[in-house]
Amino acid sequence: MISRASKKVVKMVKTADHTAVLEKNKILTAKNEELLKENQALIEMIAAFEKRIEALENQNKTPAANQEFPWLTAAKGGKKSEVRLNLLNVVSDENKERNKKEKNIVVFGLKNSTKESITEKKADDVDQINQMLEVLSITNVPVEGAFRINAKDKEKPRPLVVVLKDKEARNKILQAAKKLKEVEEYKSVFLCPDLTEAQRLKYKELVKIRDDKNSKMSVEDKEKKIWCIRDNLVVLLNKRK
Repeated sequence: MISRASKKVVKMVKTADHTAVLEKNKILTAKNEELLKENQALIEMIAAFEKRIEALENQNKTPAANQEFPWLTAAKGGKKSEVRLNLLNVVSDENKERNKKEKNIVVFGLKNSTKESITEKKADDVDQINQMLEVLSITNVPVEGAFRINAKDKEKPRPLVVVLKDKEARNKILQAAKKLKEVEEYKSVFLCPDLTEAQRLKYKELVKIRDDKNSKMSVEDKEKKIWCIRDNLVVLLNKRK
């Protein structure tokens, strides 16, 4: 016979397990919704490309137009299904690149290592990252990898890509990044998500829209609200007091 106490314990364990499953399902549902939004945006991009192809072909555009859209030259002469297949491949590659980058951050302004060997340089970079995380009061966020990428300005330190465990760890660091401005050593250090080329172009468009909206706000409104970029949208938020 199972005692009442044992039955109570079993019931509590089942309840805890059920709650854990529900929480996990909520996280998965949220992530699926995010992926669906991204895929929908990419599907709309394909449709826009197809319409543009048809419009250019119907208008019998000159070679100068094809220079503006080099992908049209490659598609010219092929069947519509082939063009669509090429575009779908581009979308597939974009999704793969986004998944690869979604847990990364890019750090600008951290000085380059003066060590000679590649191993020592990487060790220096990881040490700098860990010191920066201490300044942000972030613990238990292991760095899985780090590497430098080329910079346009050769006089400045090369940007440092930091590979983290997951997207949650990335977001945690980005949310705390504003604390760096309070420390003299890190005032010139800037953090941002690791974006694909398509995402960077989209972000530049959003920045223009955001800045334009903020510039048109009245002085009174600026004291209370501000236009910001959130989840690939420009939204109006209340300023924190």
